[in-house]
Amino acid sequence: MIKSLIGGFAQIAAKPQVLIAGIIATIVQFAIAYLTIEPLVNLVEKAFILQELPNVGLIELPLQFYRMYFAEVNILILALLASMIVQLWLGVTIARFANNLRDEKKGISEALGFGIKHLGKIIAAIVFLVFVAALFFAAFQGIVWLSDYTIELSIALTALLALFTAYVYVKLVFFIPIMGCRQANVHDALAEAWNFSVKKFWKIVLLLVLVAVVAGIIELVGSTIAEIPGNETAFIVILAVFSIIASTYSALVLANYYLNHEGEHPKMFYEARQRRKSRK
Repeated sequence: MIKSLIGGFAQIAAKPQVLIAGIIATIVQFAIAYLTIEPLVNLVEKAFILQELPNVGLIELPLQFYRMYFAEVNILILALLASMIVQLWLGVTIARFANNLRDEKKGISEALGFGIKHLGKIIAAIVFLVFVAALFFAAFQGIVWLSDYTIELSIALTALLALFTAYVYVKLVFFIPIMGCRQANVHDALAEAWNFSVKKFWKIVLLLVLVAVVAGIIELVGSTIAEIPGNETAFIVILAVFSIIASTYSALVLANYYLNHEGEHPKMFYEARQRRKSRK
């Protein structure tokens, strides 16, 4: 774990070109934010400041809210999906770069091309994530409906749903690095990520906490330095640079942890499947 945490900084220092992927992702994210700022402001002003909301119960509210602000909500949904694609592309690309560091003949250009080439798999991953999110949202809606009858039970179920969501996240958090390192499709990457977390669950939890703390410190240092020039443009640029470093570091640590420990767990689903294919 320590090796992975330190290795993230070492790789950025030795191969700063890895930040190119983060720069590209940040530019695209800024473009997405620029295109969606107007509908977002309109939605916030009407719905939350002027309180122009449908007069219905909690169960009917999401659907009626969607109908009332159809255009704004659809634009924000598309922007969210585009942003998710960019973030997953960044994770896959950096994981590929971390894997390429073991082969000196390949570098960031191959990793960038790999990420673009596998956009189809990334979109498939988004479809899966949206489906899972819809299931969790439906479960939450059911709990909200139940709160009309028993508030104590609904609170307990909400806590259980939150714990289960965190559990699933930890079990599957490595499926994006696996897609980059092993060229696996979504199904195989999910199966391998689930298998990878066997006997490592709490270690992965600790790793995620440490990565979040380190990334937060990087962002905090960036925001502190960004205030020094007293210039808005410099503030945004410096903040963006440190944000790129933080996101790149986080992705590198996850990829490194997988690569450093992939041989320490039961037989991988993906590797077994590949062997079955080769025998046919």
